[in-house]
Parts: sequence; C-alpha cells; structure tokens
Amino acid sequence: MSAKQREIQKCRDQLAEMLKLPENRSCADCGAKRPTWTSTNIGVFICIRCSGIHRNLGVHISFVKSSTLDKWNYKLLDKFKRKGGNQAVNNFYEAKLPSALKPNEQTETYTLEQFIRAKYIDRKWYSEKSKKSKKSSKKDSRRPKRGKKSKSYESSSSEETESSEEESSSEEVKPRKRKKGKKKPKKKTAPKKKVQSIPSPKAVQPKSKPKPKAAPVQK
Repeated sequence: MSAKQREIQKCRDQLAEMLKLPENRSCADCGAKRPTWTSTNIGVFICIRCSGIHRNLGVHISFVKSSTLDKWNYKLLDKFKRKGGNQAVNNFYEAKLPSALKPNEQTETYTLEQFIRAKYIDRKWYSEKSKKSKKSSKKDSRRPKRGKKSKSYESSSSEETESSEEESSSEEVKPRKRKKGKKKPKKKTAPKKKVQSIPSPKAVQPKSKPKPKAAPVQK
C-alpha cells in the first residue's frame, strides 16, 4: 500500500468517526438518517437526494464529495473539520429559520430544492450570531429582578469596601511629624532709649558794619 493510499484510507476512517457523532447522524437539510455524502466547503453531511440538489447549486457554492467512495487528503479533511459538523453549521444558516419550515424525509423534492437554494444561495435565515448565543442572551434577559437585587447588593458592598479602603488608607498614610530641634535662645537686646530732639539754634546773622563816611572835598 502506497503512502497516498494510506492517506486516503486514514481520511475515510476519520470521516467514519465523525459520522458516529449524534449531530452528524442525520442529513443537515432534510434530516434523513445515515448520510454518507458531504459538502466540503460548507462542512455538512448530507443524504444522496440532497447531494444531487447541492450539485446543481454549483461548485462555487457547494462542492459535493462522498465520504466513503471519493478520495480525500489531509488538507481537505482539515478544512472540513474546521466547520464543526452539521449542528455548528446549521446554527448559522438556520439561525432565523422557524421550526415549522424545516423539511423532512417526506418533503417533496421541488420544495426541498427551493429550501436548499434559499438556505445556501440567498442565505435567507443566515445570521453571524448562532442560535446558541441567542438562547444564552434570552436566558440572561429573563432574570431582570435578580439582576436588580444583585445590583443593589453590589452597590452596598462596593460602598462598604470603598469606605473600608479609605479608612485603611487613612490609617496607613499618616503625616510624619517633624523632629523638633532645639530652639536657639534669642539674644536679649536692650531697649532702645528715645532720643529727645534738641531744637536747632537760630542762625545768628552777622551785624553789618557801618559804611565809612566820605571825606569832604577841599576847595
């Protein structure tokens, strides 16, 4: 047995193990049991009737391959596994689908073909948020009363914790007392005596000398 044949056989064995999972035991589109065909790029197991419809969609939308008859390689198998199987894919492609519109094994082929085209080509019921995420969000929204009580309890507890933290911080951070050094004794200064202002003596003006009389002129 060559290496390539071993690879093909190992891939078939892994696909057989995937078919044993409960979410892959029925066709992803009509719910028929024991599907052995796959859409490799979508990542689902489908029955032989749905595989014929998938072929008519085009290879760019659905690439059909048998899990028991066709040749597989590791690269293709890894891509197929990453999709997660029938349930994981349907959680996105049938996120907005009402349960009454889901076809079954007794559904007519024409009706089934219209459903598959609307599901994969038009993406009529597709949503990026899967059904699981929506269910979990609904459960959370059903508990408004408990949430309110918990909010009040949380607010009171948060206030208590904040007050305790403030007390602890106030106790921890205390102002450091400065060391009191010895004060230097102040020098005693003698009181200043008031100096009485002595009135300045009046300036004594010098007496003007009498002018000499002119001598009489002799004739």
